Amino acid sequence: MLIRFASLSLLVFTLGLVGCATNNPAISDAGLVDENGNVIAVPLPDGFEDNYRKGLSLLEDGETDEAVEHWEKMSQSDPEYSGVWTNYGLALFQQGKVEEALVSYENAQAVDPAYCPVNGLKGIALRDLGRFDEAQNSYEAGRSEERRVGKECRSRWS
Repeated sequence: MLIRFASLSLLVFTLGLVGCATNNPAISDAGLVDENGNVIAVPLPDGFEDNYRKGLSLLEDGETDEAVEHWEKMSQSDPEYSGVWTNYGLALFQQGKVEEALVSYENAQAVDPAYCPVNGLKGIALRDLGRFDEAQNSYEAGRSEERRVGKECRSRWS
Protein backbone atom coordinates (compact mmCIF):
# COMPACT_ATOMS: atom_id res chain seq x y z
CA MET A 1 0.00 0.00 0.00
CA LEU A 2 2.95 2.30 -0.68
CA ILE A 3 3.81 4.89 1.91
CA ARG A 4 0.21 5.98 2.23
CA PHE A 5 -0.22 4.64 5.78
CA ALA A 6 3.33 5.06 7.07
CA SER A 7 3.63 5.99 10.71
CA LEU A 8 3.96 9.70 11.34
CA SER A 9 6.94 9.35 13.64
CA LEU A 10 8.90 7.17 11.22
CA LEU A 11 8.21 9.52 8.32
CA VAL A 12 9.06 12.64 10.31
CA PHE A 13 12.28 11.00 11.51
CA THR A 14 13.19 10.03 7.96
CA LEU A 15 12.43 13.51 6.68
CA GLY A 16 14.61 14.91 9.41
CA LEU A 17 17.51 12.92 8.04
CA VAL A 18 16.91 13.52 4.35
CA GLY A 19 16.29 16.77 2.54
CA CYS A 20 16.94 18.11 -0.93
CA ALA A 21 19.20 20.49 -2.68
CA THR A 22 17.47 23.59 -3.94
CA ASN A 23 18.03 26.19 -6.59
CA ASN A 24 17.84 28.93 -3.96
CA PRO A 25 20.90 30.07 -2.04
CA ALA A 26 21.75 28.13 1.10
CA ILE A 27 21.26 29.66 4.52
CA SER A 28 24.49 30.54 6.27
CA ASP A 29 25.78 32.59 9.19
CA ALA A 30 27.79 34.65 6.72
CA GLY A 31 27.08 35.63 3.16
CA LEU A 32 29.08 33.66 0.62
CA VAL A 33 29.72 34.28 -3.06
CA ASP A 34 31.41 32.11 -5.66
CA GLU A 35 34.36 33.15 -7.83
CA ASN A 36 31.95 34.86 -10.28
CA GLY A 37 30.30 36.94 -7.57
CA ASN A 38 27.08 34.92 -7.54
CA VAL A 39 25.39 34.65 -4.14
CA ILE A 40 25.55 31.05 -2.93
CA ALA A 41 24.64 31.70 0.70
CA VAL A 42 22.81 34.63 2.18
CA PRO A 43 23.54 35.76 5.73
CA LEU A 44 20.96 34.93 8.35
CA PRO A 45 19.17 37.79 10.05
CA ASP A 46 20.50 38.60 13.52
CA GLY A 47 19.21 36.10 16.07
CA PHE A 48 17.54 33.91 13.46
CA GLU A 49 19.49 30.73 14.17
CA ASP A 50 18.96 30.93 17.94
CA ASN A 51 15.28 31.65 17.41
CA TYR A 52 15.00 28.75 14.97
CA ARG A 53 16.68 26.36 17.40
CA LYS A 54 14.39 27.52 20.19
CA GLY A 55 11.40 26.62 18.04
CA LEU A 56 12.86 23.19 17.34
CA SER A 57 13.35 22.63 21.06
CA LEU A 58 9.72 23.54 21.72
CA LEU A 59 8.61 21.00 19.13
CA GLU A 60 10.94 18.30 20.46
CA ASP A 61 9.83 18.93 24.06
CA GLY A 62 6.16 18.62 23.11
CA GLU A 63 5.34 22.20 24.09
CA THR A 64 2.86 22.43 21.26
CA ASP A 65 0.99 25.61 22.17
CA GLU A 66 4.24 27.51 22.69
CA ALA A 67 5.66 26.02 19.47
CA VAL A 68 2.65 27.16 17.44
CA GLU A 69 2.95 30.67 18.85
CA HIS A 70 6.71 30.71 18.25
CA TRP A 71 6.55 29.48 14.63
CA GLU A 72 3.62 31.77 13.85
CA LYS A 73 5.73 34.76 14.91
CA MET A 74 8.68 33.48 12.90
CA SER A 75 6.46 32.98 9.84
CA GLN A 76 5.52 36.65 10.10
CA SER A 77 9.04 37.96 10.70
CA ASP A 78 10.93 35.54 8.41
CA PRO A 79 8.45 34.28 5.80
CA GLU A 80 11.20 33.70 3.21
CA TYR A 81 12.46 30.50 4.89
CA SER A 82 10.81 27.18 3.98
CA GLY A 83 11.89 25.58 7.24
CA VAL A 84 9.96 28.15 9.24
CA TRP A 85 6.74 27.33 7.40
CA THR A 86 7.42 23.60 7.63
CA ASN A 87 7.93 23.72 11.39
CA TYR A 88 4.89 25.94 11.82
CA GLY A 89 2.93 23.25 9.97
CA LEU A 90 4.37 20.54 12.21
CA ALA A 91 3.30 22.45 15.32
CA LEU A 92 -0.19 23.01 13.92
CA PHE A 93 -0.45 19.34 12.95
CA GLN A 94 0.49 18.35 16.51
CA GLN A 95 -2.45 20.47 17.71
CA GLY A 96 -4.75 18.59 15.35
CA LYS A 97 -5.15 21.60 13.04
CA VAL A 98 -4.56 19.60 9.89
CA GLU A 99 -6.08 22.07 7.40
CA GLU A 100 -3.96 24.90 8.81
CA ALA A 101 -0.87 22.68 8.76
CA LEU A 102 -1.52 21.95 5.10
CA VAL A 103 -1.66 25.68 4.33
CA SER A 104 1.66 26.14 6.11
CA TYR A 105 3.26 23.29 4.12
CA GLU A 106 1.96 24.87 0.91
CA ASN A 107 3.53 28.17 1.99
CA ALA A 108 6.85 26.34 2.44
CA GLN A 109 6.56 25.00 -1.11
CA ALA A 110 5.68 28.46 -2.44
CA VAL A 111 8.87 29.85 -0.89
CA ASP A 112 11.03 27.05 -2.29
CA PRO A 113 9.39 24.49 -4.61
CA ALA A 114 12.51 22.27 -4.45
CA TYR A 115 12.43 21.99 -0.63
CA CYS A 116 11.33 18.38 -0.62
CA PRO A 117 11.17 17.60 3.14
CA VAL A 118 7.76 19.25 3.14
CA ASN A 119 6.34 16.76 0.60
CA GLY A 120 6.08 13.90 3.09
CA LEU A 121 4.55 16.09 5.76
CA LYS A 122 2.07 17.49 3.27
CA GLY A 123 1.26 13.92 2.27
CA ILE A 124 0.49 13.01 5.87
CA ALA A 125 -1.84 16.00 6.24
CA LEU A 126 -3.60 15.15 2.98
CA ARG A 127 -3.93 11.52 4.08
CA ASP A 128 -5.47 12.58 7.38
CA LEU A 129 -7.95 14.71 5.46
CA GLY A 130 -8.92 11.68 3.36
CA ARG A 131 -7.35 13.09 0.20
CA PHE A 132 -5.44 9.91 -0.60
CA ASP A 133 -4.60 10.51 -4.25
CA GLU A 134 -3.15 13.93 -3.46
CA ALA A 135 -1.25 12.42 -0.53
CA GLN A 136 0.29 9.78 -2.76
CA ASN A 137 1.25 12.44 -5.32
CA SER A 138 2.94 14.48 -2.60
CA TYR A 139 4.93 11.46 -1.34
CA GLU A 140 5.97 10.61 -4.88
CA ALA A 141 7.02 14.21 -5.62
CA GLY A 142 9.37 14.10 -2.64
CA ARG A 143 10.83 10.76 -3.66
CA SER A 144 11.23 11.92 -7.25
CA GLU A 145 13.14 15.03 -6.13
CA GLU A 146 15.29 12.93 -3.82
CA ARG A 147 16.20 10.58 -6.68
CA ARG A 148 16.84 13.52 -9.01
CA VAL A 149 19.44 15.12 -6.79
CA GLY A 150 20.93 11.85 -5.55
CA LYS A 151 23.87 12.22 -3.21
CA GLU A 152 23.59 16.00 -3.31
CA CYS A 153 20.31 15.71 -1.43
CA ARG A 154 20.64 17.62 1.84
CA SER A 155 18.65 19.48 4.43
CA ARG A 156 19.16 23.17 5.07
CA TRP A 157 19.37 22.54 8.79
CA SER A 158 21.26 19.27 9.06
